[in-house]
Amino acid sequence: MMNSYTSLENASLTKEELLIMHMIIKGYKQDQVAEKIYASKRSVDNYFKKIYTKLKINSRLEAIKAFVKSDHYDENFIMEN
Repeated sequence: MMNSYTSLENASLTKEELLIMHMIIKGYKQDQVAEKIYASKRSVDNYFKKIYTKLKINSRLEAIKAFVKSDHYDENFIMEN
């Protein structure tokens, strides 16, 4: 069965969206992401909506699966303070 989501390479995610995806994979919760990037929880929620729309997916799990398979994923990513 073929996945209907758009590959990350074709989705044109912004650097902020890519950063947020790395943080989510590293275990950050939405409120922690907001605190780290100096944004409101609502802004982070809007980033997720944009990511889902660009990737044509409906869940965080689908986003994580797509991101881990992409060339954008860096398993050595470290969030600086």
